[in-house]
Amino acid sequence: MAIVRKYSSILPLCMAVCLSQAVAAEKVLWDETGIGSFAPKGLYDYSYPNKATVSVSVTKTKDAAVPYYVQATFEAEEGSKSSGAGFGFAWELDDDYEAKIVSLANYSGVCLNYSATGQVRMDFKQWTIDDDNYFGYMLPGTEGQKVNLFIPFDSLELGWDKVSSTNKWNVAKQVGLQFSYKSEFIKKNGLTNVLGLYAVRLADECPQH
Repeated sequence: MAIVRKYSSILPLCMAVCLSQAVAAEKVLWDETGIGSFAPKGLYDYSYPNKATVSVSVTKTKDAAVPYYVQATFEAEEGSKSSGAGFGFAWELDDDYEAKIVSLANYSGVCLNYSATGQVRMDFKQWTIDDDNYFGYMLPGTEGQKVNLFIPFDSLELGWDKVSSTNKWNVAKQVGLQFSYKSEFIKKNGLTNVLGLYAVRLADECPQH
């Protein structure tokens, strides 16, 4: 009987751990295999006040290992106090090709495989925020080298107003992902910054290779 109790106490614990690992959620938008619901959906770009630019391209490469990637070249103007440029895409589109409100509650964060010559701001566009003061993360420069980086939702911070803003993170009211480069980044990163996005997945961690 003692042996039976020993194994019966271990088995539920093992089942719980194994089950939690088995059902770990992941949504691949695109990656090096080309598998996924290929984003970016509803790709857009912007600049303000015409003193900064961004050129965005979605490329299908001849390299089978990287069939799709997004490349953006940002240029900001030195001496400008409020210029910037960026691009973004929606998680999902409705029948009218408008960004849908989606919940990301099944995931812990986003995993990027990217390269950047300098820092780039990444923001989660949220339906309940109307002043562009989104929750986001400053992606570090990689000197042009491809790296994997997992950004958990609990590490996100507000953008231009971290002090007086009343905006609250709402994981159930998300509409898309946005990347930007601003004049305030020039001193540290230079006038031009090139970002490459080779894989984007919503997950609990980056894949272990």
